[in-house]
Amino acid sequence: MPIEHASTVRFPGGPTPLILLAAAAGAMDALVFTEFGKVFASVLTGNFVLLGVAVAGAGIDVSAPIIVLVGYLVGVVAAGRWCRGEQMRHVHQCLAVEALMVAALAVLIGAARETIGAVLPLVLASLAMGIQSATVLAADSSSPTTYLTSTFTRFFSDLAAAGTVDPWALARIAALAVGAGSAVALSNSAADWGFALPAILIVLAACLVFRGSRAPRER
Repeated sequence: MPIEHASTVRFPGGPTPLILLAAAAGAMDALVFTEFGKVFASVLTGNFVLLGVAVAGAGIDVSAPIIVLVGYLVGVVAAGRWCRGEQMRHVHQCLAVEALMVAALAVLIGAARETIGAVLPLVLASLAMGIQSATVLAADSSSPTTYLTSTFTRFFSDLAAAGTVDPWALARIAALAVGAGSAVALSNSAADWGFALPAILIVLAACLVFRGSRAPRER
């Protein structure tokens, strides 16, 4: 049976910050995968597969999947506890912390790429994505921004079944792909500053959420 989709997005600030966060997640995953250990900052399914391959001794370093899995888990637990009960004030606080983490990551890589190694970027990136995932889940469980396999499946399943779809799901899916491609293109042209793109996107989203959380909620 197709899912009945709400006509409005429950997330503070509406759909725009969700689209920005999806683009940021795509950018983070693409940059972490291409530049630090061939793992993902937020795609846990892929990381578990890589961990299994690494354990099997297929030439993949086991440390990178473990680092991002642990970092992501810590971010999820911390943000999940803080955002419990959908307190909008806590939601924009969590996104502000994420924005600071990713901005710090962008500055670190831009200023000291050759000396910081891979562990610190992997920790910061996975922590940030864990925070984002849990924060969005607390505020609007129907509009994820970091794990879109179910969103993709639901969109086309509902389209095939009844022609009724989430009007913003496709926008988040497209934003994920555009964010990934844009971040890699920026990194190729300005190698030290690729992570500036997700930092800017998350800062913009956090600002919109802050403004949205202070506005009266739609009934």
